[in-house]
Amino acid sequence: MGMLTSTADVSMDGFQLDSLQLADDQEFATEVSNLTRNLNHHSILENLFSKRAGKRQLLFVFRQLALLVETGIDITESLELVAAGCKQRVLREALEEIYDRVTTGSSLSAAVEEQADVLGPGIAASLQAGEASGKLVEVLKQISNQLENELQTRSSIVGALAYPAILCIAAFVVVQILIWFVLPQFENTFESMGVIPPFFTQLIMGIASFIRQNIVIVGISLIGLGVLSFVAMKQPLTRQLFDNLCFSSPLIGKALRKLAVGRLFVDLGHLLSNGVSLLEAIRIASKATDNPSIRTLVETWERDVLEGRGISNSVAEFEFMPEGSHAMLIMAERTGRLESVLGTAGAFYYEEGSTQLKHVLKLTEPLIIILLGSFVGLVVASVLLPIIDVQSASSVS
Repeated sequence: MGMLTSTADVSMDGFQLDSLQLADDQEFATEVSNLTRNLNHHSILENLFSKRAGKRQLLFVFRQLALLVETGIDITESLELVAAGCKQRVLREALEEIYDRVTTGSSLSAAVEEQADVLGPGIAASLQAGEASGKLVEVLKQISNQLENELQTRSSIVGALAYPAILCIAAFVVVQILIWFVLPQFENTFESMGVIPPFFTQLIMGIASFIRQNIVIVGISLIGLGVLSFVAMKQPLTRQLFDNLCFSSPLIGKALRKLAVGRLFVDLGHLLSNGVSLLEAIRIASKATDNPSIRTLVETWERDVLEGRGISNSVAEFEFMPEGSHAMLIMAERTGRLESVLGTAGAFYYEEGSTQLKHVLKLTEPLIIILLGSFVGLVVASVLLPIIDVQSASSVS
């Protein structure tokens, strides 16, 4: 590929693009350099096993493109600069392919469409609408903002999971200490005292002894179970059953439903606001989701639109849809405000679902502590009580 080497770089003050002022060429070169370093910093090992580029990588790419195009650099040179600074191989190769296509006369949207498996579906349609309306910079910013919101939500959820994860690790360490160090000592104590422990005590010690003697088999079995679960989750039927189970869960079901529907509404709202037709937006949304339940809903919408009906027509058939969404879509279609209603309602559902999920995760912290304490207490009681009984009997004798 005929990529030119360039020392020009761009920087971004947080994400506030509007405040950027280019004083001279030297200042501009320094700013592009800082932004490229930011992109490289986040590229290490991200999505190592996936062909799809990570959202954080895509965020920096589209922020750079928006900034460069807004400052008057043509899209071809902007693509060159961004691709030259990208260290993630899959994404860099995709950007280079896009650059090649654009330099040979292709439109940006057409070139991006060919890399949908890396960049994700839906982006090309938004870019096409932006090119047609002359609002390419606005569309690039909109894509960036959406990616940023998704990253912030994911980051907050991961943060909420941190403490429960630490507790689970602590529980695992405690169990290993009991299996490898504590219980063997009690086994020796029972043998030296000539005591036959109760059935429950024998059961716990038997399980611990089996794990110690067959640790390799147990380890391989656990790894195999993990691999099997991963492969099974790639199958449509298994994924459908799992999603249905999650959606119907009394703890996290409501939050997950709102997150999924909110994401769908936001995606559709953005596509419609960029001039994409409703039918095409629905088809793009179908490709963008990996949730079988949501895909079934979107495919139903596609049939409804092809038959001349609105998308509100079949919403009531899907139990996972949030309360009030049916009436909201009916009014949106009647008033011709589907685009704005989808965007507003989607943002509301997504934020509410995220908040509810974080609250549920917070509730798991004391639950894990209680379960861990109960397990340790049960094990200790099962081995101590027989010894206490023997000592009491000896004292009486």
